[in-house]
Amino acid sequence: MQTTKPTKDIYELESTASEDDTDGETKENQKPSVNKTYTKRKYSPFKSNSLIRSAVPKRCLTPEESTTRKQHCNQNLSSHAASVSNDLLSSDIQFSKVSGNSIDLVERSNICQVETADSIILDGCIKTSPSNSPKISPSKSPNTSPSTSPKTSPSRSPKTTPLVGYVCGMKLMQMCDKIPNLKKRASIVHSLIAAYELCQHMKLLTPVRASIDELLMFHSGDYIQHLQMLNDSKDMELHESQSEPYGLGFDCPLQDGILEFACTLAGGSLTAARALVNKQVDVAVNWMGGWHHAQRDEASGFCYVNDIVLSILELRKTYDKILYIDLDIHHGDGVENAFSYSNKVLTLSLHKHEAGFFPGTGSLEDVGYAKGRGYSVNVPLKSGITDHRYVSVFTRVFSRVLRRFIPSAVVCQLGADCLTLDPMGGFNMTPHGLANCVRLIASARLPTLYLGGGGYNIMNTSRCWAYLTSVILNQKIPTEIPDHKYFLEYGPDYEVEITAGLRSDRNTQQEIDDIILTVCDTVEELVCD
Repeated sequence: MQTTKPTKDIYELESTASEDDTDGETKENQKPSVNKTYTKRKYSPFKSNSLIRSAVPKRCLTPEESTTRKQHCNQNLSSHAASVSNDLLSSDIQFSKVSGNSIDLVERSNICQVETADSIILDGCIKTSPSNSPKISPSKSPNTSPSTSPKTSPSRSPKTTPLVGYVCGMKLMQMCDKIPNLKKRASIVHSLIAAYELCQHMKLLTPVRASIDELLMFHSGDYIQHLQMLNDSKDMELHESQSEPYGLGFDCPLQDGILEFACTLAGGSLTAARALVNKQVDVAVNWMGGWHHAQRDEASGFCYVNDIVLSILELRKTYDKILYIDLDIHHGDGVENAFSYSNKVLTLSLHKHEAGFFPGTGSLEDVGYAKGRGYSVNVPLKSGITDHRYVSVFTRVFSRVLRRFIPSAVVCQLGADCLTLDPMGGFNMTPHGLANCVRLIASARLPTLYLGGGGYNIMNTSRCWAYLTSVILNQKIPTEIPDHKYFLEYGPDYEVEITAGLRSDRNTQQEIDDIILTVCDTVEELVCD
């Protein structure tokens, strides 16, 4: 019997490359492209408004015509709110050039840093609650903040904008800065987010260290006991041979205070999950989480503790069904293994799957076991995939999963090692690709936890997560990197933009269609409550 290719669902994006691939007119004063490591891409931040501009009448309307047009527009906006926004199609929607009359992000007087372990204010972050959030004076320029006026930014309306919680703690940051191959990444990422003044739009979530009992919700007693023994040892080299069965050694080297380290990392994501469970926030962000390779009884792939599994178990106390999405270039094997027998947690992973590439799991045939069969959804891809094709794949699969599984909450790991120029990656993506995936996830309007993950080109990872934070917040940020502690590290262009490279895409359209057909057939067979 001849099979047919799956048709697009109602949630699907028609295209994500239409604007990037058909660069239109650019501003006259735009700088020319230069051949640098991070080449500035030609784009216009106002392309997404071209349809609106073309719809403006060429003559003045009478009062009666104006009233009729406004009523018609309001009806269109109401019906459009239930579908995916056209903003999803614009990879540049969140960027805006800053003119001389706009807010100056370089000179900021509200920066302070109090180095305490538990209660902190970092780089301009303000600990807020919904009732005492800082108010913006209506007299300020609309460019000062997109939330200044409902007329200029209806997306910032309290009815449509979720309350976002942001995990930020000095001790957690210091611990993450010590991770091999990720030196100072946590501090660099947070500093850029603070420099863009995004912290003032989020509720600061001070991470609470996880307890041993909380680690034991997933990890085995033997593994935790071994970490405790190493934590108390004065000479860990004596325990190297004993540590190898627990995955401690090559990519997860022994380090002082290893149990404290694991508890601190797990505490960040557990804090974010509890904020969602307690309805303190609608969306939570923890860029210092996302350690998806750690197994129940061993460390793996720079991951000593699986904070994702622990946070999902915490969410399950309130939310019945959890959709876990993994966009890291590596397969989320630790999370999939933890829930491979469950029909309450569906894991969806888009990842590179080629011979010799870590961890080697995540083929189309990996679908789960017993009552969890079909709830492990894997989309194996080859090197060189671009934003357009990646978002197209994600849209078609995500829409089918969302409609069939009907989750109560979402956990999304946004590893930045899928970006071009990542030393451990191989994809040819930019932050715009991940941003379009985030916009689609946000359109589901479910309690959502966003986590970090891989990302070994530190400065590009910082660019990516700062940009994604702005997307989550519906805030526009300038392309120019603001002046801050790590400003010089972003040379030679000092911009948040990342341009796709010249790597060829090894994924053929026929292969992609076959993968999606197989995945969608599996999803349709799910037996959902």
